[in-house]
Amino acid sequence: MENSSALSIAGDILVLILPLPIVWNLQLNLRTKIKVTFLFLLGLLVTIIAILRCVSLVRQDFQSPEFAITSQDSLAYAVLETNIAIICSCLPMLQNIVTAWKERSGHVSIAAGSSDKSFELRSNSVMGSDAPTQSGVLRAQYIHDGI
Repeated sequence: MENSSALSIAGDILVLILPLPIVWNLQLNLRTKIKVTFLFLLGLLVTIIAILRCVSLVRQDFQSPEFAITSQDSLAYAVLETNIAIICSCLPMLQNIVTAWKERSGHVSIAAGSSDKSFELRSNSVMGSDAPTQSGVLRAQYIHDGI
């Protein structure tokens, strides 16, 4: 069991380290590179939990009559490791959900240089019966080339 945990930890570390130089050599803006690096480094949390699980397995006495009680730590680490790995793998989709939520609420964000400017467009006038608005919020779409 300890061997499979050690192999799992080694695989986790490789998955963390190998893509980082490639990400930093891509032609992306700095903010995107930092976001992608942060997502990979969140996997470090999974690796730390895997190390804790391995340590608890090494300290485990499998011949003890109280094995069911003393093995709770390693079982908890195993469940936690799997669940956090799933959460980390789903985090890139969170950006799409937040963007869709902002669009529905009428909140528009534009990056201007190094600072972010956020504002809302609200309709104060009646625009006619055939104008497609929801709750008086005007929809705006901004197309920008690397701003």
